[in-house]
Amino acid sequence: MGTPSSGLATLRAFLHSGGGNSGVISGQYLNPTNAKVAGRGGNLATQTAALTINIRLSGLAGTDMPAGFGNLRYCRANDALNGKTVNEILIEANKALGSGILPNGYSFKIMNGLTESLNTAFEGCKPSAFAKTYLKTIC
Repeated sequence: MGTPSSGLATLRAFLHSGGGNSGVISGQYLNPTNAKVAGRGGNLATQTAALTINIRLSGLAGTDMPAGFGNLRYCRANDALNGKTVNEILIEANKALGSGILPNGYSFKIMNGLTESLNTAFEGCKPSAFAKTYLKTIC
């Protein structure tokens, strides 16, 4: 069993590994440090891990995400995820990684783009153009 600092180092390495084609995670991995390796989810895996952290830490001092970030709704007409909360989109991203099942009209590349946009929606505590356009409390 590693120390908390080694776990943090492993998580940091995984989040910064980025790259690689997004796809289904094809095995069970204990503390993977590289998402680029085939079968480890690629970009979508790192974006999904980051989104999980951003949701859980939203509203805490020293973070960019506003309180209640996970409860904001993605409002984009004619999108299969229209009206879903950020928390529900996280569930869809995890489902894609675990089973390959994606929302209608979505590819792994599109899902990765959405999770990346969510992760960068409030960088520097300022809402991005994406956040201003698509993230609302009510659609």
